[in-house]
Amino acid sequence: MSDTPVENQEITELFVLMGTTEEGIEGIASFIDPTDGVMKPAVGGGSKVDYLLVIGQALANASGLDLKLTKWSGRVDHELIRPEETEDNEEDS
Repeated sequence: MSDTPVENQEITELFVLMGTTEEGIEGIASFIDPTDGVMKPAVGGGSKVDYLLVIGQALANASGLDLKLTKWSGRVDHELIRPEETEDNEEDS
């Protein structure tokens, strides 16, 4: 279990690695995580900035494209999505 207080674990700033295609279409960069072989978006909280910079450099080198690490702030929780009631989770109650 983490020693970090819960209130310090909420993401208030999001860092996103962005790229633009030759056609001018902007999007979130993604990469295959070498630890588990799963494709993941290049996004994270402040604790992931150094990691995202390393991933960004590797992606820029491999693709030949410029990438930007962007910072998004001003969090607004848009909508809460709750699990639907199903027979499976009703039996667990």
